[in-house]
Order: sequence, then structure tokens, then C-alpha cells
Amino acid sequence: MRDWTHPNHLTGEDRNAIFESVRTSADRVIVGKGATNYAVGLAVSSILQAILWDEGRVLAVSSLLSSHRGLNDVCLSMSAIVNRRGVDCVLTIPLSQVEEAGLLASAAAIRRVVRTLGS
Repeated sequence: MRDWTHPNHLTGEDRNAIFESVRTSADRVIVGKGATNYAVGLAVSSILQAILWDEGRVLAVSSLLSSHRGLNDVCLSMSAIVNRRGVDCVLTIPLSQVEEAGLLASAAAIRRVVRTLGS
């Protein structure tokens, strides 16, 4: 579904709760199971299935961005359509100003780390 005009009934508090839940989910898995290795295997399996069966599935995957929200030459995990071509297109999901600023800050942080790695 590429139509993002559906009315959003989430409050700012709801969004913050979802954000914190996602941000700390790996920590909760590690506390409960000791590792997240099964989650990684499941994610890889889902990506491979989408590619092999040309599913056009929407997945959050890292890919090299090119002119997405003004971002170039940086890999970030974004919602994308994945099919036999791999990441077929990155979806442009509406973001608040705070979310957009966070995305740009993440890209800048990744670029800083990459520069420290050399060539």
C-alpha cells in the first residue's frame, strides 16, 4: 500500500511509546533468551524469500540511498519494496519534523563512522 493519506489516530504519547518499544526490543530479547541470533536468521529468511519468490514485500532493510529525502551515498534501514531485484524502491513515509531530523542525524552519524574506517 503506497497511500499514506489514511487518518492517523496516534497521539504523540502513542508514537513515543512505540518508538521506545522498538528501540529497546533487542535488549528485551537478550534478557529473555541471551541472544538475538534467531531474530537475525528469521530476518534473513524473510528477505531471501521476498527475493526468490519475487514477492514485492515491504520490509525494513538497509540499502544504499540515492536521492531519498536528500540523502545520498549512505546506507540506512528504510521501509522498501523487496523483490527479485533486491530493494526495488525505498518508500517515502511521512515523517514529522522531529523524525526527519532524527533520520538526518542518523545518516550523519553513519557517515562520521565510515570516514574513520579509511579506504
